[in-house]
Amino acid sequence: MSDISPRETHELRQRAVEAFNRLRRTWEDWMTIAEWLAEGRRIAMRIAHTNEPTGKGYAMQFSRWIDDNPEYNDQQMGKATRADLLFCFENRVEVETWRSGLTVSQRIEWNHPRTVKKRFIAAEKAKAPADQVAQKKPGLREEIVALQEENDALNARCRKLEALAADGDLFKKSDSAETIARVLHEMFSGSKGDAIRKVWRGFDEMRKKAAGEPHVEIKAPAPKAPTPKAPTPGRLTVEDMIEYVATVAKIEAPSFSESERGLVNDYWQTLKGAPPEGEKVAALARKIIAGRAKGRR
Repeated sequence: MSDISPRETHELRQRAVEAFNRLRRTWEDWMTIAEWLAEGRRIAMRIAHTNEPTGKGYAMQFSRWIDDNPEYNDQQMGKATRADLLFCFENRVEVETWRSGLTVSQRIEWNHPRTVKKRFIAAEKAKAPADQVAQKKPGLREEIVALQEENDALNARCRKLEALAADGDLFKKSDSAETIARVLHEMFSGSKGDAIRKVWRGFDEMRKKAAGEPHVEIKAPAPKAPTPKAPTPGRLTVEDMIEYVATVAKIEAPSFSESERGLVNDYWQTLKGAPPEGEKVAALARKIIAGRAKGRR
């Protein structure tokens, strides 16, 4: 299954380690990392005497390969990222053809395997001909099943966020009103923002009436957004750190640009196994939100 020489194997391993250790990884770096991961899978299949990456024998051999290559373990990379890497590598021709049609800034920002996989699949679905889409239109039963699955997924996410909630505030007392307003505007816009403002005005009116004061301006205290509980120390990967910061900032983790991932990675490197501090994570979230707001001006 693996027909490259020991020397080529060693050189590929070295290139993958060098690519992994770069803080600002390019798409080519990710593909080098993926190539060594795919080679590791082939090595495990060969030793396990199987043609498929399944079964106890393969799982045991691949686990040993991971032990010899800690960059790919669950603490450093995680199972989801490994799967995304292999998807991109196995579909490299199609993925790179799609990437060639992106703008320069998109190619720079969309280079993490999770983001690439998500965007590529979405682009492929958008290309499906109308008649094919119509032919695959689900019936009422399928729609009910799909809605139930989506509802279950949302409930699971809510339970996860509730379990992570508490442990600090998104804002500090020293933050200016302008900073708080900008963050809240970034977090809540459209109909949700309008509803929050309406409720806020109602609270202010009730307070004014109770105090016998004329209504002049809104003085209601700024609502505090719950900050998720930090992951368990010792098992915190950089991907966990990104998910943690994304949850605090109310931003989807896959949407993080390479520069934003770099900011999170820089802080994660300073932890060295220690638990992240709530205030520093909140400050990092505010910095990312402010950077996005500035970039849209």
